[in-house]
Formats: sequence, C-alpha cells, structure tokens
Amino acid sequence: MKKILIIVATILISASVAFAAPPPYSPKNESCRILDISSTAFTNSGTGEETAYTYTLPAGTMDNDGDIVKVTFTGTTGLGDASQNVKLYFGSTSRALGGAGGGSGWGYYTTIARTGAATQYMTTDFWRRPTTRNIVTDAPTETLSGAVVIKATVTAGNGDTITTIGNWRVEFCPAP
Repeated sequence: MKKILIIVATILISASVAFAAPPPYSPKNESCRILDISSTAFTNSGTGEETAYTYTLPAGTMDNDGDIVKVTFTGTTGLGDASQNVKLYFGSTSRALGGAGGGSGWGYYTTIARTGAATQYMTTDFWRRPTTRNIVTDAPTETLSGAVVIKATVTAGNGDTITTIGNWRVEFCPAP
C-alpha cells in the first residue's frame, strides 16, 4: 500500500511540475528595454500642430529584421469640437487619427517592426472612450542605419484645448 501511495504521489508531483503555468513574462518580453518615458503632461491650447513628445531612435538600433519599437501615449481632450487631432510620426511617416475631441479619453499603441534595412511594418491601435477603436497599418520606409525621429503632435481645432497628453513610452524589443 505504501508503494502505491508513493508512486501516486510521485506521479502527482511530476504532473504538477510538468503542467505548471508559464511565468508571467517570457524571456522574449524580458529582453525589451525602455528607451524613453515621461509622465509629464503636455497641454496644447492653440490651433496649430505642436510637438508634445519627441525621441530620436539612434542609428542602428533596429539592425535586425524582426526588431520592434513600441510607442505608447494616452490623453484626454477638452469639450470642444471633434476636430482635435493627435498624430504619431516615425520619421517621415505619420499616422493621424482625428476626432480625438469631444471631452474624451484616448490612447495610442503603436508597434513598428523592421522588415528590411529600409522597410518597416507599423500597426497603430487608437481608442477613444466610450466606444471608438481604430486599428490601422502603415509601411514606413526609414533607413534604419540612420537616426529616426519618433514624435507625438497635437492640433487643437478651432482653438479647442487638448487638455492632457501623458504616459509617453518608447520601448525596444530585439528580434528573438
């Protein structure tokens, strides 16, 4: 009887070890590193396009196909019209998702993946409360052997105010 209990206990322990849940972060995610971060709020009350945040990605940072840069920022807008606009630039490629106005919270989550020395694949997930969500793709053609400027801009239409832009974060994840 003791031998059966020991064998059953050994099987149960082995099974629990073999089927244990993976750690919350994989080694791939642990290799990502933050390049730039700011929680300082930016306010735009004019009508022209203004730069809220900027980061220069050093030359050669994305030197392998599959390297990824992630850009995240969030904000809230004033109660003015919906012509307020938020834009993200990756070099000369920009992604504007208008209609950030109307007193709502919003967020930008962009991933840029290197597909070649001068080609990238960019996906932007833009959401605005309470129900708007847009996912769009772009194909930047930045030469990654040179530095690339990443920036967020805001334009307040008709003198409205984008009250807060914050939580700016640029992260680099090397190819696996």
